[in-house]
This record gives sequence, C-alpha cells and structure tokens, in this order.
Amino acid sequence: MFGKSFYDIGQAIIGRTKDINSALTETNNFSASLKKSPSIMQRLFPGKKSIKSQLIDVDKLYSGIDDTKATKILSDLQKNQKLIDKTKGSWQKYFSTLKKGEEWQINFVKNTDLQKASLSDVKDAYESARQSAIDHNTALQQQTLGFKAATAAANVLKTAFNAIAYMAITQAIVAVANTIITKFDEVVNAYQNGIDKLKDLSSEIKSLESEQSSLNSELKESKERLYELQQLEMPTLFEK
Repeated sequence: MFGKSFYDIGQAIIGRTKDINSALTETNNFSASLKKSPSIMQRLFPGKKSIKSQLIDVDKLYSGIDDTKATKILSDLQKNQKLIDKTKGSWQKYFSTLKKGEEWQINFVKNTDLQKASLSDVKDAYESARQSAIDHNTALQQQTLGFKAATAAANVLKTAFNAIAYMAITQAIVAVANTIITKFDEVVNAYQNGIDKLKDLSSEIKSLESEQSSLNSELKESKERLYELQQLEMPTLFEK
C-alpha cells in the first residue's frame, strides 16, 4: 500500500501492540494507552507535524556563499592545518567549534588537500551540503501519507491523461488514415476515369481513321470513275 511492504505493515502492528501493552502496564488505562501510542498509519506514514522537528531549515543554515565567505573559510582551514602540522595536534578542537550548518567542513578537511584547495572547491562542498539538506527534507516529506496520497492521485490522473491522450492520438491517426485512403481512392478513380476517357478517345480516333480511310477509298474510286468517263467522252468529241 503506497509503497509499503507487508513486512513494514507487520512491524507497525507489532510496534503499536508493544507500546499499548507497555502503556497499559504503567497506567492500567486501556483508552489512555491507545491514545498515547501512535496509530499504525502514523507509524507507516508520519504526518507533517511528526517530521517537523526532523526537517532542516535549509534557508537559515545554508543562506548562501560568496567569494568573501569562501575565502575566509579556506583561510581559517589552511591556518589551522599549519598549526596542527607544527604541534602535531588534531582537528578535533576545531571541529568542536563548528556550528550547525558548518559540519560539511569536516568531510571537506578529510577529503581535500587544503594547501591546494581553491575557492571553487569550498563553494562546491558548501552547495553539496546544502543539496544534501534539501534531499533530507524531501525524503522525510515523501514518507508522509499526504504525499503518498497526492502521488497516487497524480499517478491516477497521469494514467487517465495518458489514456485520453492515447485515444486522441489514435483517433487522429485513424482520421488521417481515412483522409489518405479517401484521397487515394479519389486519385485512383480519377486515374481510372482518365484511362476510360483515353480509351473512349482512342475508339473515336480509330472510328474517325476508319471513316477517313473509307472516304479516301470512295474518293479514289470516284477519281477512277471520272477518268473512265472522260476517256469515253473523248472519241465522241472527235467524231463531231
């Protein structure tokens, strides 16, 4: 449920049972014991109030770092390093003076050659610590029931939106496909009509050619007949 395993649920039930029994032994008041013990849901998903004390005030502890601040930090660390090298001392005293939000300097000292370190190295370590604090708060907030419920609701909406989007895309594809098919049919029909018209025109041309051939034949026959008639009339003229 909301990312919790059966083991987590079982542990929450066992923990609540132990707390109730312990409180009941002290007070002998079952109702008070129930109220005193956090519920199973509270154990699985702490509320915002229950995690408030564990949240880090990031803006207060990590208000920002500039060259001036980075220079001072690096200078203090380098001076302390030189002092420790001379006395063969340790960093424990310096670390004990660090305030909340400055603990990142401990890992910086352990993992960095201070004499070669730059302002950029100091800033990067600071920003890394700030991001870790943000991640810490995010992890706590993600354990709350409200966040889990909101995430589940968002996933439901996302799934519904994806389904709607899928349907819309599918319908759009079908519409485009139908349009393409319709246009294709129109082109095919136009092409077929063109072929039919060409066939009709070809038949007409052949018919005209045939008629022309017939006319040519008739004309030829008429010329030959006229010539024959002329040959027959010539002797008659001479006789006169």
